[in-house]
Amino acid sequence: RERQVVSVEVQADDGELLGPVAAAQLTLLNTRPTVPGPAIAPAAPRFGDTLTAGLAAPSTDIDGDALGYRFAFLKNGKRLEPPDVVRDVKKGETYQLEAVANDGEADSEVGRVSVTVRNTPPTPPVVAFEKLPLRRVDPVKVRIVEPSRDVNGDKVTYAYAWTKNGEPQPGLTGPELPAGTVRKGERWMVIVTPSDGEEQGLPARLEALAVDSAPTAPEVALSPEAPKTGDAIKAVVRRRLFLKGGH
Repeated sequence: RERQVVSVEVQADDGELLGPVAAAQLTLLNTRPTVPGPAIAPAAPRFGDTLTAGLAAPSTDIDGDALGYRFAFLKNGKRLEPPDVVRDVKKGETYQLEAVANDGEADSEVGRVSVTVRNTPPTPPVVAFEKLPLRRVDPVKVRIVEPSRDVNGDKVTYAYAWTKNGEPQPGLTGPELPAGTVRKGERWMVIVTPSDGEEQGLPARLEALAVDSAPTAPEVALSPEAPKTGDAIKAVVRRRLFLKGGH
């Protein structure tokens, strides 16, 4: 064991006489601890997180000495203070953590690990139908009441997906449906999903039931067009407009 003194004495023997005693002595030296395996928590940080130093694999000491550890965070090769915590990290930043074990006499070799701060997806938007209830005679428009927020400052775009009575409508991918699309009794849902170009955020959903639409006004005229005193005047309906296939 460490610091243990080992000695030996040796005499030659020719079978009749012993020669003089030769002696040797040494003290066992300290053995350095093994390299520690550092760990950064959280392992996949995002904007605003706090990084803390820890151990994924502690060092071992063959001599049985109690071990202490020193940590150091680095960014772009520069050591940070305090050495074991980093606050308010930002997307794209890379941090390295170094860990050294010490047994009271000697340091271990340096263990290293690094992480890069990940993208944070945008928040869900707040959306609303511009006009309710839904009717066949009206276009259906979705309005962004409160835009998604992206903490990284990325530009946010929106994808629109529609369902009718629970069935996806793959041909409908915009924020507006033309008049005549929805019909009485159909339940329509729109799913609005934000994206920052790297990740999609959580979607917002709107759902509404299409209701009955009143028929449009007919075209009418008076006959005759140039009446005289005593003529009978009649109202003539030239065209009646109805909505086919439901209201």
